[in-house]
Amino acid sequence: SINIGLINGGNAPNVVADQCIVAWQYRLHPGDDLVALFQEYKLMIEDELRPSMAHFPQAKVTTEYVSEVPVFMATEGGAGERFLCPLTGSGVPVSVSYGTEAGIYQSLAPSVVICGPGSITKAHQPDEFVPVADLDKCCSLINMAIESLK
Repeated sequence: SINIGLINGGNAPNVVADQCIVAWQYRLHPGDDLVALFQEYKLMIEDELRPSMAHFPQAKVTTEYVSEVPVFMATEGGAGERFLCPLTGSGVPVSVSYGTEAGIYQSLAPSVVICGPGSITKAHQPDEFVPVADLDKCCSLINMAIESLK
């Protein structure tokens, strides 16, 4: 998925902006080739965008690559899953399409799981919130996990 998360430029609606910043992200999926995707993006700029800017020689496009979050692929039946599923009572892990730093942690530990309070449908929204009851359940789960490791 591609998300344009920020567009910022100009200082008044009746004044041509001297610059505009568009900040966006692409979430990698299993099998994606980041180098090839970035090359495709650069070719699109050169082949499609720059020709439309030919009458404005002062106009330019610069691209800054900021970071890469590795794709996270859960290890089915892994130690993390075997430990956490009984504590949550769900018994069945699910796959999700949102981004997480779990891919970074997975490079350090072979079995990583994602678990947290709230609903992903409320995350990163103008009215983002986590119900207090969900936080209470999360605290209980953490305490059960600690107790089971003693």
